[in-house]
Amino acid sequence: IILLINSLLNNRIKPYLISTLSILIIGIALIAFISYFIQLEEVYGWGELTEMAIHTSVAFIILGIGFLVLSSIFESISLFRSMQVKFILYTAIPIAAIYMIFLGITTVKLEQRALDITQANIQEATFYIAKALNKELDEITNVAINTAKFVETYPASSQSILYSLVEDNVDSHPKIFGSAIAFEPYQFSQSQKLCSPYAFRNDFTIDLIDIGDPDPAVGYDYTNGSWEWWQKPRDKGEGIWTEPYFNEGAGNIMMVTYSMPIYRIDRFWGVATVDIALDSLIKEFIIEEQQNLVMTHGGDYVFHPDNKKILNANFLDEVSKYNREDLLQLFTKAASGEYGFYKTQGLVTSDIQWFFYAPIASTGWVYISIIPEKEALSFVRAQTQTLAYMLVITLLFLIISIWYVSGLIAKPIRKLNLAAKQIADGKLD
Repeated sequence: IILLINSLLNNRIKPYLISTLSILIIGIALIAFISYFIQLEEVYGWGELTEMAIHTSVAFIILGIGFLVLSSIFESISLFRSMQVKFILYTAIPIAAIYMIFLGITTVKLEQRALDITQANIQEATFYIAKALNKELDEITNVAINTAKFVETYPASSQSILYSLVEDNVDSHPKIFGSAIAFEPYQFSQSQKLCSPYAFRNDFTIDLIDIGDPDPAVGYDYTNGSWEWWQKPRDKGEGIWTEPYFNEGAGNIMMVTYSMPIYRIDRFWGVATVDIALDSLIKEFIIEEQQNLVMTHGGDYVFHPDNKKILNANFLDEVSKYNREDLLQLFTKAASGEYGFYKTQGLVTSDIQWFFYAPIASTGWVYISIIPEKEALSFVRAQTQTLAYMLVITLLFLIISIWYVSGLIAKPIRKLNLAAKQIADGKLD
């Protein structure tokens, strides 16, 4: 623009236009240059525009000064004796420095306050979700425990009563997908090898089958050692949560099972189970801005935004793959019952992310909530950017005003100086 003005205009206002635009260039570049040193990205990177690099700001400052020096207004007045330039040097530039210092201090304080508030809010939300999950899982666990106690108390219950019992279990809690009572071979009936009444949700109804049915289209041999929900409580003699698995046949969904052993005369007799569909586990707690992870104590994903990772990926394996000792320690702390917050690079990205972790005590699982720092601080940075825009605009307006007013003040002085020279030259008319 300055070059166009210089080539197209040839009148008295040309030097004033060139000088004014030169001051604007210097002002904007100087503001960007100073903002680098106080780490104020909102000023040297305005919104979606490309950020002004520090060497670019230096180049614009030099270019602006060059245009200012070469403008025709300084043909007869030395740059350093110009009243307008002195006004800019002695007032606008110090004010610009004060503005930037003020903006920097304000930004630091705003971001720290936002950091504390946001961190506290997300930590509280993480604690609430973990606590709510723990409460629901405790309730579901108690269903299996009470069922096992009922069967132990009333061992002569008929098969129809057992079917009614598992059906009531499914109906008792919206998160329970299925429930079973499975017996050791020939323990429920001498004429029936396996018996396991099972109730499960099928759209809006609850269906009933016998998992121990010899027909492979209906049941299977759950005692063959390959089914964790049967073998683990049998071996350990206590209630357990299984690792996530795909339930083929009844429901065809990914699930986890809580299984409680049943004893009769101090001898293992069977198990009472409740199943939870993984896709419904924390759906009601999901916060879209955050990445929510639920993992077993072994690192298998119980819940992940990418469903493909459930059953096919392990958090601890991924952490080892990327050599992230810090995230391994985070997981270990949560698995040991600690709550906390940790700020670090993402697992697969260099962007800084906030990790909030909490244990789910009833299952031994770990809940982690992840949010990018840019999103966590987006609100305060938007406010800071608005403040920066306002300060920059007012500063530029101030520079232009000082330049204009100083020009009005300098004009009669220049006329007086010209008249004095004419008198000195003997021109008295």
